[in-house]
Amino acid sequence: MTGAHALYGEELRIFTLLQAVSDPGVLQEYYGKTVRPLEDYDRENRSDLTSVLRSYLQHNGSVKETADELYLHRNTVNYKIKKIESLLNMDLSSLGCRFSLQMGLMVEDFMAGTAGRHSLSA
Repeated sequence: MTGAHALYGEELRIFTLLQAVSDPGVLQEYYGKTVRPLEDYDRENRSDLTSVLRSYLQHNGSVKETADELYLHRNTVNYKIKKIESLLNMDLSSLGCRFSLQMGLMVEDFMAGTAGRHSLSA
């Protein structure tokens, strides 16, 4: 397996793991502590920070690739990343924080029944 195919396989294994969680409250709580505050902010302020975060994580923290995908200037992406860090009280240069947020997005997709539509691969 190469590139996108390997990532897709990993994504399927994670969704299989999520299916094994017998208490949906565990998933709700994880989502609530990771991604939900950002989505609430987006809804209240008509912003797109969750989309920026999703793209940023899909591109392994590459501001340039995120900017290219979203048709934004790199400075705009940097500003939005700083805003995300501030709102979530997380450092996105930390692999642990990025992993936690990626899992939060995957939990959200899983709960919404959209698993796989927001693939990890670019």
